[in-house]
Amino acid sequence: MTARIEKITFDNIRRSNPPYPVAPPPTPYTIVLIEDEGSMGQVTQLLLESCGYEVCVAVDGAQGLRLVRALRPNLVICDVNMPGMSGVDVLRALRQSDTAKLIPVIFLSGFISDDEKREAQALGVSDFLGKPCAFEEMKRVIAECRNAADAQSGKLNKPIALSA
Repeated sequence: MTARIEKITFDNIRRSNPPYPVAPPPTPYTIVLIEDEGSMGQVTQLLLESCGYEVCVAVDGAQGLRLVRALRPNLVICDVNMPGMSGVDVLRALRQSDTAKLIPVIFLSGFISDDEKREAQALGVSDFLGKPCAFEEMKRVIAECRNAADAQSGKLNKPIALSA
């Protein structure tokens, strides 16, 4: 018996059906993902797009801020430890911006110091996710951010389910 080995590429993943049931969000929802590790950013983008989110990836904090200003997304997911501008620096800049100060921000990081965590909480970070992160956990945190934003704007009728 011979086994066929297939090279898995991002194109294969993009063309395949997700291995779990998903329901797209009822309205368009844009996420800016700021991630300096290319493969982590690509995989996270593919998984979020499979749930119906519109995802734009930035490879550093400065590019992420430019995307946020241009797109005015519903949510920002940001790595903490990046060269140049850290995630805390990005969060600080967002909170000082009149147009972006209310955008929820989720930190995604393999390591965050206690000082960075305290400063992020003082600046109003929405949540923290560790790397690696279970995708179900990420979907849950995104849904919580979305529900909180909808509640603040008076749009909340019922919890948003992201999976069937």
